[in-house]
Amino acid sequence: DSNNQLVHIHTWPDGGAPHIENTSIYLEVAAKVAEAIKNNKSVFIHCMAGLQRTPTFIVMCELLMHQQLQVMTNDEARDFINKTIDQMK
Repeated sequence: DSNNQLVHIHTWPDGGAPHIENTSIYLEVAAKVAEAIKNNKSVFIHCMAGLQRTPTFIVMCELLMHQQLQVMTNDEARDFINKTIDQMK
């Protein structure tokens, strides 16, 4: 279907953190996903295991959707991420 788009990111290692030099790529894709969700489009996000990268990317999208992507302390970031994950359950 021409309305579907597949994005495959190879630069985020399994079990690791995103490489800082690729941050703009992740944010760009997250912004596109957030925009699609705002426009009521279906989005499927998944990594190989679905345990670390998937929820992290979803939280990035959630932050962008609510325009809350900002500098936070570690405690604030952890609380926000945990709250977002609990809401997704």
